[in-house]
Amino acid sequence: MRSDGPTQILALSLSVETMEQAVPEPFTNRPVNLVPLMAGPPDRVLTHLIFAIEAEVKSGCPAGRLLLETLGNTTVSTWHNVFPPASPRQYGGLARDRLARVVDYIEAHLAKDLSVAELAGVACLSRYHFGKMFRHSLGESVHRYVTRRRIERAQALLRPGILSLPEIAETVGFSDQSHFTTVFKRHLQVTPSAYQRMMR
Repeated sequence: MRSDGPTQILALSLSVETMEQAVPEPFTNRPVNLVPLMAGPPDRVLTHLIFAIEAEVKSGCPAGRLLLETLGNTTVSTWHNVFPPASPRQYGGLARDRLARVVDYIEAHLAKDLSVAELAGVACLSRYHFGKMFRHSLGESVHRYVTRRRIERAQALLRPGILSLPEIAETVGFSDQSHFTTVFKRHLQVTPSAYQRMMR
């Protein structure tokens, strides 16, 4: 019987060497390549979500990972609506104590770059189930809720006029003043500085 020992050792060392050359440093290349896969008629909502994810990644995720994860969860949820499993599961809302724990955590950590995974951990649930149950409980996605609370906190900080706009942006968890201004205006149809002038 012929021994394959040396050949196997050579193949193993070659494959390890090849892997060391092929694996890029973390985050130096795009982690995901979005490739259109046509398995039926295109779904406009899914297409929009995928392009939104791609645009957010290309721009360096200025809105933070919470938006990216929410888009990902929404894409999965939409996929299941378009292509439902054989026996779809129904999801209720979060138990009252879990919801209170998550809401309290959000209020205490608005300045952080919150993630769905982090909040799901507070609720002791998987990210997917947490996103579905949170929406069922409060009628809006995690990202929308956190953004709304950030804007409301910013409004309260703008009224006294003590903090500068960059300080307020940082305090309520926006990556910079420009992003803060964009989101604030989208929600209230007025810039933070104009809102501050109106409140004086």
